[in-house]
Amino acid sequence: MTMNNEVGPRLRHRQGYPVAAPALLPWLSIIIMFVAAIVLRHFLAANTDVSWLLTVGERVLDGRRLYIDVVETNPPMAVLVYIPGIAISRVLGLPAEIVTDSLMFAAIFISLAIVARILRKSSVLDGAQGRLLAPVAFAVLAIVPM
Repeated sequence: MTMNNEVGPRLRHRQGYPVAAPALLPWLSIIIMFVAAIVLRHFLAANTDVSWLLTVGERVLDGRRLYIDVVETNPPMAVLVYIPGIAISRVLGLPAEIVTDSLMFAAIFISLAIVARILRKSSVLDGAQGRLLAPVAFAVLAIVPM
């Protein structure tokens, strides 16, 4: 017995299109956490160490001498790490706190991009696991320290 393939409706195979939602979910969660981190920085009081070190950095840039004119118990690097943000804030005419936060977020994104590139070339994680770890890493770097 032979079967006629011409009779009846033809069955078509459904094409499997990749679903964009799982790939966009980590990015969407990072964007939401980024907005949350910015909002939290405006509602929560800044760390007193950061505020004081910004003040000390401003005084040093004004010409005062560290440990002589400005009383400070931290090593010089604690003050020097804030000097670039203060200098940029003076050039742009913005508050030093906003510029320092912006530089911190830039450092977070750059470090996550470097780690993602290293892991992409590594066989430690496959793509799906790495995408799921990115929001967790961002939360650890941007939200938990507050």
